[in-house]
Amino acid sequence: MNFKDIFEFQKKLDQKFLEAMNQKKRFDGFHLKITLAIIVEIAEFANEIQSFKYWKNNKEIKKDKLLEEWADIIHFLSSLAIDQKLNSEIKKEVVSNDLDKQLSALFTSAINLKNNVNSENLLDTFQKTLGFLDLLNIKEQELVDAYFLKAKINLKRIETKY
Repeated sequence: MNFKDIFEFQKKLDQKFLEAMNQKKRFDGFHLKITLAIIVEIAEFANEIQSFKYWKNNKEIKKDKLLEEWADIIHFLSSLAIDQKLNSEIKKEVVSNDLDKQLSALFTSAINLKNNVNSENLLDTFQKTLGFLDLLNIKEQELVDAYFLKAKINLKRIETKY
């Protein structure tokens, strides 16, 4: 999947955010804060998938909410990808057709990324995130559309000092 357009837009969004904070560059503690944000967003994404909720019978996925949480992950991963100068062409990685095993692998990757921010760990986390496209039968364009929809919301938040 090509993230060129997303990375370009995210770079502008990040710049507007820094300007709104009266910052000229990334702030101290950026890597820790953004990797924690990625982990939290993955948890919110998992909560929408619901596969791990063994106690629940009705596990109907609300696609719009799922895509919104996924877009949040993509926002933070993209910011870090820009920081790490990651290539914009990113492949999907499906570790398992079992959603819980894929989620577990994604959490492990994200924690590895938090513990050691580098392009290899970032790429691994990105690829496992994209693996859910196949597992959830979601088209790439749906994820792109969800990203840009959320990007507009985030831009408005910056402008209104959210």
